[in-house]
Amino acid sequence: EVVKDGESGYLFEEDPQSCARAMQNALMSPEHVRKSARKRAEEYSVPEMISKLVDVYEYAIESKRNNLNGKII
Repeated sequence: EVVKDGESGYLFEEDPQSCARAMQNALMSPEHVRKSARKRAEEYSVPEMISKLVDVYEYAIESKRNNLNGKII
């Protein structure tokens, strides 16, 4: 999940009371929410996503090499 409840935001059910509680929590600690949300968003930056994608490709290539006993076709 992109939002971690109580860390990078507040999740709530689809009812007014739950929404109000989430808003109260956010209003009571706005700096915490701001810092946590920014940190979480950085995990989804373009450079970070590219790095993760490269890791996936490298893992796939290495797995293929291992399955071919070192032979590249």
